[in-house]
Amino acid sequence: PMVTIFKNTSTVITALGDNYLFGQKLTPLILFSSFLIVLSSIVAGYNDISFDLGGYIVMIANCITSAAFLLYMRHVTSNDLKTKNYLDRWTMAYYNNILSIPLLCTLLPFTNGIEGLLP
Repeated sequence: PMVTIFKNTSTVITALGDNYLFGQKLTPLILFSSFLIVLSSIVAGYNDISFDLGGYIVMIANCITSAAFLLYMRHVTSNDLKTKNYLDRWTMAYYNNILSIPLLCTLLPFTNGIEGLLP
C-alpha cells in the first residue's frame, strides 16, 4: 500500500511538471481528481504505514526520477522545430529497449533468467 501512495504521487508530480514546463493547463477537475487519487491511496494504506528511512528515500527518488523521465520523454518527443528535438515513437521505443539491455544482462545471473534462455 505504501508503494501505491508513492506511485500515485508520481502521477501528480508529472502533472505539475507538465504544467510548469510545458504550460499544460490543470483544470479544477484535474486537480480534484489528483487529490482524490492521493487521498484514496493514503486511506487504503493507512493501516500499513510503517517508517523506514531508507525505503522512503528510495521511493521519493523513484517518484522524482520517474516524473523526470516522463517529462524528458515528452520534451524529446515533442515536435518542436526550434530545438529540433524530435524522436518518433518507434525511435523512442528502440532507444528505451536498447538502454535496458545492460541492466537486464546484469540481472540475468541473479534471477536465474539464463536458464529460461537456454534450450
